[in-house]
Amino acid sequence: MYESIVRPAASWLSGAAAVLALAFGLISTHVMLAMIVSYVYVVSPFTGGQGDGGVSMDHDNPLFLNTHPLCMVLAFCFFMPEAALVYRWLPAERPTKKYVHAALHSAALISSSIGWYVKWYDDEYTTGHVHFGRMHSHFGLIALILFYGQYLAGFGMYLFPGAPLDDRPLYSPYHKFVGVLTISLGAIAAGTGALYIQAAYAENVAINDDNQYYTIWLGLIAAFTAVAVAIGVLLNNKPVKRDLLLNN
Repeated sequence: MYESIVRPAASWLSGAAAVLALAFGLISTHVMLAMIVSYVYVVSPFTGGQGDGGVSMDHDNPLFLNTHPLCMVLAFCFFMPEAALVYRWLPAERPTKKYVHAALHSAALISSSIGWYVKWYDDEYTTGHVHFGRMHSHFGLIALILFYGQYLAGFGMYLFPGAPLDDRPLYSPYHKFVGVLTISLGAIAAGTGALYIQAAYAENVAINDDNQYYTIWLGLIAAFTAVAVAIGVLLNNKPVKRDLLLNN
């Protein structure tokens, strides 16, 4: 009974869930990309919704602070999820997937570093706000530290010349788990950040029935993306063979 019905059914459900999670994860990352771009260009919360919106790296430009949410969402809700799922959707050999995975995470590293710098500079020299005085900033800091550590560990284990190959199969489960945890914390930071913007800048942008859904959907889609990545990465019924990890 178990071998003929339960095991095949469980295997089919596991595979179906992984496929659905992959599809949703890939769709939701692009939805997040569209939403955050429209958010900084249309709602433009830090400029009172005035002008054309957008971003700027000029410290004296009101659009400077818009760069923070754009870069952070790009890093944690687009580049990182895409990198985590690349082994499942890219039709290429494993070495190619590995380098695309590393390239996407490198893009996330650059984007998140710019986002962190913008907020640090704004708190330090423009607004004078206390650093890490909100729940959002603590979640973001933890996610950022985990990501930097994960990036360095992954580079040292999989890309650094002379790295011990025998350690790769042992490290791989931890690499996947910490990656999923980092993306999940980044999603929480994105949701709490959007909530903070809605609360702190409500008067500036006149939060109403039209633009309040940016906050709601940014948070929800970020959370669903993290769940989809977790399922797509961890619920994999085709484990990588030891020799592939050793040689690629």
